[in-house]
Formats: sequence, C-alpha cells, structure tokens
Amino acid sequence: DVFVDLSRNYLLDVDLGEVVAEGERNSDVTIASRLRLVAIMSNDLIRFPTMPNVPLGGLRELHLNHNRITTLEGMPSLASAAPGLEVLLLNNNSVEDWRPLAAALEGHTQIQQVSLSCNPLQSVPTLPPLASLRTLGLFACRLKDPWPSIVATIAAAVPQ
Repeated sequence: DVFVDLSRNYLLDVDLGEVVAEGERNSDVTIASRLRLVAIMSNDLIRFPTMPNVPLGGLRELHLNHNRITTLEGMPSLASAAPGLEVLLLNNNSVEDWRPLAAALEGHTQIQQVSLSCNPLQSVPTLPPLASLRTLGLFACRLKDPWPSIVATIAAAVPQ
C-alpha cells in the first residue's frame, strides 16, 4: 500500500497524475492501483487536485483540509477517477457552491464519508444517491436552507 502525505507545504496546485507518474518512474510497481491515501492538508490549494488519466482504483481516502479551495468546478467524476474512494475531506476551505461536488459524486458506490465542515456553504440543494454514505460533515457552515430541507435532501440520497 502507498500513502502520500504532502501536508504543510506551500503547494498551490497538485496534479495527482504527475505524482503517480513520478512514483512509477522511480519503482517497479504500479502506484495507481496501490495508492490508498493522499493527504494534501494545510497547503495553499485553490482548486481540487488534477486527477490522473488512469483511475486511482485503490485510493480510499483523500484529505484536502485547511487549504484555500474556493471552487469545486471542474471536479472529475469520482466514480470514474477514484471508484474505491471512501473518505473525502474538504474541511476548512472556502467552498461556497455544493453543486459541483454533488455532480462529481454522481454514481459513486463506495463513498462513506464526505465532509465540508467550516466552509461558507449556504445551501445543500441536491445530493445524488449514495448507498454507502454514513457521514456527511456540514459543521460550522453558513447554511441558510431550513433544517427540514437539508434532512430531506440527505434522506433522499441515502437508502435505508
């Protein structure tokens, strides 16, 4: 198993395709299938990392907390790019719009935890069906939707 921790640097942008390619240049193993966790916390990222052209089938956790991510526009389909992803942490960024994340999660069958706590989100208008979702972190966001509306959105996405 491969774990990559690029936390507490001054990274503005990360291309996971380059990370995988560099790892494979320096070893005899295929990194894309063995990569389990990528942590890029406490950097200066302003957007979601660029994903490689090959699926990161073994990636289980992606931690992007404490960056300056303002938009999730352009996020790839995580069902294709990281089909085994179980944990996506985007806490303490500056994300205001939930919709690109909802689109990126469409069709994902393994995701169990998604957290956007401490982001200036104002609403959670939609959520695709996520059969495996167990935790949705929205602590200390600036949500203005009525609580029953948020609960209804979550209930519709997570089967009993």
